Amino acid sequence: MRRREMPSSQPAVFRTAFGFPVWTNGALTLLQFVLAALYARGPAWQFAALFGTLGVLMATALVAFMLTTKYRVLDGVLHLRMGFWSRCIPVDTIESLSEYGIKRGRVFGLGWDLVAVECHGRPVAITPKDLDGLVGALGVPLTRLGDGKPPS
Repeated sequence: MRRREMPSSQPAVFRTAFGFPVWTNGALTLLQFVLAALYARGPAWQFAALFGTLGVLMATALVAFMLTTKYRVLDGVLHLRMGFWSRCIPVDTIESLSEYGIKRGRVFGLGWDLVAVECHGRPVAITPKDLDGLVGALGVPLTRLGDGKPPS
């Protein structure tokens, strides 16, 4: 493994990419099933009130995730944040970065293209908007899909 550069005391902050069709399609499908089940059980005014309430709650949650999801590299530590969830990963413990995504583990991001961060056998996925900038700030080589190397 190549030697990493000394960590910077200046934070490098990266935002998440957005994959709106994934979130909206999944949320709308779930909403349709819930509303259809509740509509069959009650009067129309309850259906309208529930539809409005769920719509406001889903929109609020999406905006909250959009505003809070970010990745910060500070003092040799990768700080991941999404809503109420956060995780800190020391850069020295990162074994690999891969565009292959992950099969299990938490996803800290709202985008389509998952990047796997492997450390201590516990993978997490991120979806940075500026992937090259994040890779440069981490100093860890990225395994790209077209490299011909299998994911680790």
